[in-house]
Amino acid sequence: MEYNLFSSDAALQEAVQREGAGWALPELTHAGEELGTCTQFEHARLANRLPPTLHNFNARGERIDSIEFHPSWHALMQGIAARGYHSSPGCGTAPGPVHTPRALPAI
Repeated sequence: MEYNLFSSDAALQEAVQREGAGWALPELTHAGEELGTCTQFEHARLANRLPPTLHNFNARGERIDSIEFHPSWHALMQGIAARGYHSSPGCGTAPGPVHTPRALPAI
């Protein structure tokens, strides 16, 4: 079932207004729509069930210290980077609090 994770959460919308981040409503609404898809829910389910795997050694016994991530981890992280959640407070100038809209989608 697909739905907008932001628009369907009255408490979250109220928190955005209360914390002075109303300027981010369009961005949060768009992110809520993207994150509320069946595809994203499936990526989240797989990422939770299949954590990163550390490979200390290769088949010859040589130390490699490689970490293997399921493709769903990559899909979720690409979305985070595309929405700027990894660096948005340090970039540009926002008309209000920059940490509030960045932190709310993670709630």
